[in-house]
Amino acid sequence: MNDRDVKVAIVFPVHNRRELTLQCLASLSEINKTGLDVKIYVVDDGSTDGTSEAIAAEFPEVITIKGDGDLWFTEGTNVGVRTALEHDPDHVVMMNDDQVFDREFLVSLVNTAQRFPRSVVGSLLLLWDRRDTVFQVAPMWNVWWGCWRHWYKQSIETVPDRPWEVDLIVGNCVLVPREAIEECGLMRSDRYPNFGDAEYTPRLKRNGWRLLIDPGSKVYCQPNTVPAKVMKMDNIWQGTIPGCRWLDLCTGTGAMAAEALSRGAALVVGIEQSAKACRVIQQNWQQIAKPDQTVQLIRGNLVQKLPALAGHQFDRIYFDPPYASNLYEPVLEAIARYQLLADGGELAAEHSPARSMPEMVGNLNLQRQKIYGNTALSFYSINSLQGSHKPKNSRV
Repeated sequence: MNDRDVKVAIVFPVHNRRELTLQCLASLSEINKTGLDVKIYVVDDGSTDGTSEAIAAEFPEVITIKGDGDLWFTEGTNVGVRTALEHDPDHVVMMNDDQVFDREFLVSLVNTAQRFPRSVVGSLLLLWDRRDTVFQVAPMWNVWWGCWRHWYKQSIETVPDRPWEVDLIVGNCVLVPREAIEECGLMRSDRYPNFGDAEYTPRLKRNGWRLLIDPGSKVYCQPNTVPAKVMKMDNIWQGTIPGCRWLDLCTGTGAMAAEALSRGAALVVGIEQSAKACRVIQQNWQQIAKPDQTVQLIRGNLVQKLPALAGHQFDRIYFDPPYASNLYEPVLEAIARYQLLADGGELAAEHSPARSMPEMVGNLNLQRQKIYGNTALSFYSINSLQGSHKPKNSRV
């Protein structure tokens, strides 16, 4: 260590996960900080569950930065890093809040960064319910798959016992020296609102910074529950996408609609309120769409924009609002009123399993429900006979 303490800024964005955030901060409060001057910056991006108030009450030393709900992961992190840089840290640790920490994780990260000049260092990510099992680590680019492929079925015993070099470090917990940020800038939130880390660390590597995983820095992550929006399309609507007319409501990242385009949907229409998201979605859809496919993205309030679609019908409607929102009933009513769902078509509404969905809204009838961990899908179709029945439920 140097004569003075090493200054470390810990930065992470949060949104409506108060208990997870407080758990993360409680764990950070117990880590070894010997030789370190640590400041924590939490970017609360428009939480409505009392996250900021709880942080102020329980962890008054934490610096909370307020967002407007439109930052998302990438710009939320960037906002925190910009604030942290005003205090001249030696290193910035960018992370998530759904994890807890080995007592020595930060000291180990800093020591590794000091031992290996021009290095960006990621923690060894383990599952918090099976602490000898690797969560995810060292993804590699696979040309055949056209994506990053993770190194699966690894444990503490199977990974190297000393820092090793990788092509990409996922953003769950990564230490970036201040000099690397000054040389290469921040994550590109204009293009990657939610997954900026997947572009950022490879860019650092291209600029001469080594990417290392430090097995001595252990971080225990919440296991992923597979959300319905990233399940293979065949698990939702088996083989019915080619040639269909697809309506995407609360489009978010546009991932589901992009998947529909890649599967051969003839028409994709999306409605999304976030201007930043719309810019990225439009670019991505246009890159994916073939000449015989039509895409249209509408920016604005969902309930206000739906009447403009009257006279158009869609074979598949995917509706994915914030789970705590009050959009479900008004949007279902508007879809029924304006007859947006075609005969033989199906609407999937994504929601929390704890939410009770109506069995009938106008001519829409709840046919079946599927539960994927912490995510549920309710499927509606046109009820031409105006009869009622009990929906089929299944858990995946």
